[in-house]
This record gives sequence, structure tokens and C-alpha cells, in this order.
Amino acid sequence: EEPWTLFTDGSSCVDGSGAGLILINPDGVEFTYALRLQFAASNNEAEYEALIVGLRIATQMGVKNIQANVDSKLVANQVLGTYVSKEDNMIKYVEIANGLVSGFKTFSISQVPRSKNKKADALSKIASTSFAHLSKQVLVEVLETKSITGKEVTAARKIRLKARQYEVMEGVLYKRSFLTPWLRCVGPLQAEYVMKEIHEGSCSMHAGPRSLSGRAGESQVPDRRNGLLHEMDRSKSGGNDYRRTSEEICMGQYCMPLWYSKRNNLGQRTMVKSSHGDTPFSLTYGTEAVIPAEIGMPTYRTTAVDVVNNDKELRLNLDLLEERRELAAINEARSKSKMTKYYNSRVRGVAFQPGNFVHRSNDANHAAAGGKLGPKWEGPYEVTDALGNGACKLRSMDETILSRTWNVANLKRCYL
Repeated sequence: EEPWTLFTDGSSCVDGSGAGLILINPDGVEFTYALRLQFAASNNEAEYEALIVGLRIATQMGVKNIQANVDSKLVANQVLGTYVSKEDNMIKYVEIANGLVSGFKTFSISQVPRSKNKKADALSKIASTSFAHLSKQVLVEVLETKSITGKEVTAARKIRLKARQYEVMEGVLYKRSFLTPWLRCVGPLQAEYVMKEIHEGSCSMHAGPRSLSGRAGESQVPDRRNGLLHEMDRSKSGGNDYRRTSEEICMGQYCMPLWYSKRNNLGQRTMVKSSHGDTPFSLTYGTEAVIPAEIGMPTYRTTAVDVVNNDKELRLNLDLLEERRELAAINEARSKSKMTKYYNSRVRGVAFQPGNFVHRSNDANHAAAGGKLGPKWEGPYEVTDALGNGACKLRSMDETILSRTWNVANLKRCYL
């Protein structure tokens, strides 16, 4: 007769103690039990209680052959007699377990890792921690799909990434831009003022529609009649048709780089240079440029100005201008050094020794007929002398010494 299989586990924590056991018959039918211990018990005592209860249930069911599995090495070896029980309570538990074992025809017990005793372990933990919230029967249902779909997760991630580009400062929405100042989001009336100032103000551009559209934003079309930018629905347009009636176009919301609108009569550049972190305009005049549009519709940097100490700060900027220029020169030299180091680390050095044979670039000497189908290299030549820094003296195959030196950039090795 095949034996029944018994898995037991005990658990003890500050919330209480519990035991879990699973009895499996030879056909694979499982009998699951979770026990709550209404008395104080250590972890070893809970392990023994689970084993004893499991043996009693098997005896009541008329089981004659049983294989017990516990994850406690102490319990398994004390029942087998390998370990000697020294504490009084452990001795009593071993005596009770041996008395139950004697009622079976065949009995074996072994210690199994917790990974193979997961069900009994879970039952013991449920009984020891959550017994007050459990009824006699716990129903477990299967959830087939996630509460959120993959598309929603992707959309939420895109929103989180896009939200980093925006910030509200003093109640005004700004958009972060790359190597440029904060871009202020303006409404229809503000956009009308900005476009008028750029097109026909005191520092006007008087640029054409395409140029003005490119400087103020994308997907926006200037109105030839009054120089304003409007949002265009390209699905209704036919190619590059900018002559649209006022009923077909409407003013939208725009984010405009007001800081860097160029003025027609000033050539100073106001772009922050990544090499030194300053603008050429500020290194020349000691302060940043402000266009009239920023006065009529203030941006963050114009509203954040301390009016009381503004003149003092301007004089201080002029005093520190030479120091800023020196610091910018140092930063620029450091940036160039990093670029040179990066470039040199990726360049594969080429050097030729006297006696090597090389081909010479036809684009550099035009010795052979060029053209689309013409040769890219001609030769071969023999290197007679390496002069350093990539310069080489060459000799043709008819023993003629070339009059000038050639750099390794125009040479490649020839294998004869």
C-alpha cells in the first residue's frame, strides 16, 4: 500500500502562533488544515504541535503508512532519535510524537527545505497573524487580467516624463528648453502683443511669413494683413497655401521663446554656450539682453528682478566682468581639453616605418585621372624616412624620390 504524505509547518510571532498541515492521499487528493494556537508557544513548539495534530488526523482517518515532511531540522532529528532532547517540554513532545508513530505500520520523517513546503508555511502564517479576520472557509478567486492595461501604463509614463519639462513659477506656466531660458506659455491676447512687437515694434524684424513663423513657433502661420501668428489646421490646407480667411483660422495657445527673439539692428548672440556656460552678450556688456516684448509682457527673469538693489547689482557685475571673462576662458579651455581627450581616445594611431609600402590618396595629389569611376588611391610607394608627427618621405617603385613629404592621413598601408 502506498503511503500518505504529510507536510507540516509551525509559526510563532508577536501576533500569536499557528500551524499549517497538508495531508495528501496516494491519489493526490489534498486535505488542508490551518490551526490557530490559543496559547503561547515558541517556534519549535509550534512545529511539534503541527506534526502531532497531523499524525492524530491521519490516525483518525485510518491511515497506516505515512511519510511526514517538516522544514524544522530539530524536530525531524529528535523524532528520529539522531538529536537528544534536553529541555523538558521537548522531551514531552518527542514522547507524544513517538506514541502516535507507533500506531502506523510504516512511518518516515524527513526535513525538507522551505521552498518545498510553501503551502504549509503559508497556512501557518495566515493562522498566526490573520486569524481574527478569517472565517471557517477562505475563498480564493483568480484574477485573469490586470486592473490597468499596458497602454494606460505607457501613457502615464509619457505624462510623467513630459511633466518634467514644465514648471509653475509665481503662478505662470513655463516650459524648460535645451540651452535656452524658460519659455513662457502665452494666451491669445499675449500672443497678439508679442507678434506685433516682433514684427513691427521698436526693434522689429520686418521679416517675411516663413521667417517669422520659424522664429515664433511651429505649426503657426503669420497673417499677412496684420503680421500676427495664427494656428493653422493643416488637414484643411492645400500644401503651402498661407492665404486663409479669418473664419478658417483661430488664435491658439503658444509657447514662445521670448528671450531669444533676435533684433534686426544688433548682432550680439545671446545663446548660452555649453563650453563656458555664459552668453557672448553678457561677457561683452556684463549683463543679459532684454527685448521690449519682455517689458510689455514680463517673463520670469524680469519679474524676479530686485528693483531696489538693481543698480548696485549692475555695478557689481561690471566690477566682476573681467573675472567672469577669465573664468569663461578657463572653462572653455577645459571643455576643449575634454573634447580633445575624447577624440584622441577614439582615434587609432597610424605610423609607418622605413621600408613599409603605402598607397597615396589620389584626392590629395591627383596623380591619376579622377572622376566618379576614378581610383581613390594610387601607388604603391616605399617609405624611406619617418620624420615624426606623421610626416613621411616616399620613393616610387622606379626609385624616384618624391620631392615633398606626405602625411599619414593621405596614406594607407599596402601589402605586397
